[in-house]
Amino acid sequence: MSFGDSKKLPFRSVRAGNVHKTISCARSTSYKIMSTDPSFPKPFRITPRIVVFDEAELLAWRASKAAA
Repeated sequence: MSFGDSKKLPFRSVRAGNVHKTISCARSTSYKIMSTDPSFPKPFRITPRIVVFDEAELLAWRASKAAA
C-alpha cells in the first residue's frame, strides 16, 4: 500500500478537515468535539501530515448522538 492511496485503505476515509461535513456541524465545533468527547472515533495517521477518520465510525457516532 502506498501512502496517500485512499483506494487501498480498508475503509472509506474522511480527512480531518472534512469531518465537520460528515457529522453536520461547524468546522470549529468538530475540532472541539474531537478534543473533548472520548467516545468520538479515533483518527488514523496515513502519513506524517495526513490524518483520516473511518467514515462508517463517524456516521455511527453521529447516529448514536442523534438517538440520545
